[in-house]
Amino acid sequence: MHMKLTENIIIKVLGRRGRLKVDEFRVRHDLVKGKFFTKKNIITLFLQNKLYGRFILPKQIYGQIYSWKECNDAIFLKFKNINGKRRTCPFCGWRGKIFVTFHSKYNKIINNGCPKCGSFPRHRLQYFYLKKKLSNYKEINTLNIAPEKCMEKFLQSYKNIKYISCDIKAKAMLKEDITRLTFKEKQFDLIICNHVLEHILEDKKAIRELFRVLKKDGFAIIQVPISNTYKTQENIRFTEEQRERIYGLSDHVRYYGLDFKKRLEKAGFKVKVDKFANKLPKKYIDKYGLDSTEKIYVCKKD
Repeated sequence: MHMKLTENIIIKVLGRRGRLKVDEFRVRHDLVKGKFFTKKNIITLFLQNKLYGRFILPKQIYGQIYSWKECNDAIFLKFKNINGKRRTCPFCGWRGKIFVTFHSKYNKIINNGCPKCGSFPRHRLQYFYLKKKLSNYKEINTLNIAPEKCMEKFLQSYKNIKYISCDIKAKAMLKEDITRLTFKEKQFDLIICNHVLEHILEDKKAIRELFRVLKKDGFAIIQVPISNTYKTQENIRFTEEQRERIYGLSDHVRYYGLDFKKRLEKAGFKVKVDKFANKLPKKYIDKYGLDSTEKIYVCKKD
């Protein structure tokens, strides 16, 4: 029996492996959209990595680009028992052979996302950093910009943390524009801002706002994707295709370089680039899927 290659068919074919919901479906340019395939054809193309799309996987892996094979791997990792469970997610306790691979048109990062809670290496590194730095007694007013579910749940587990999350979209407790925050000056002891600024056209204005609402004895963790070049790359005339190829994703408006520290300092922050991953036991890097080259940008007020 022949079937038209549609979202419904893909869900029907793959649903037995873990109820995959397709948010957006695309066919590579070398395949004809609307062509008729048998079930066997669909699975073959899937396994050959010739079909890809934007997916919502179980338990909050939102909006990432995966090949069909990698989606299947993620579902397999979540729903099957795997021998030799080498890796563990510190947030949700998931254990398995390997974390999910991140895949876009121009990038591929292996051993990256947790198939259960969606944590990435940057989140898992911050988990250990915050475990060491946060007090269990002092009240901590915390602001989480564009919150990730894993980080949100972790911070809310502290009884002494007064937690507020905000985003320009409706994924948080409050709807806020990071370039025009409505919070009072010096309101927060802790600010978490993970991979947000690369999406913001007026990032310098956003950084000044983060500086304004941070208390003098508090600290902010401000993370962005950073290249090995010194100077930040940005060109407002780039098309989505160019941004995806050069910056990593089509909704990124720049690719920060090593001068990111100076951008933060210009807003008034005193910045410590903490190579915290190097301070952890070496076995943690492999076990918890951490990036040994990741640095944590810890920002304070003088």
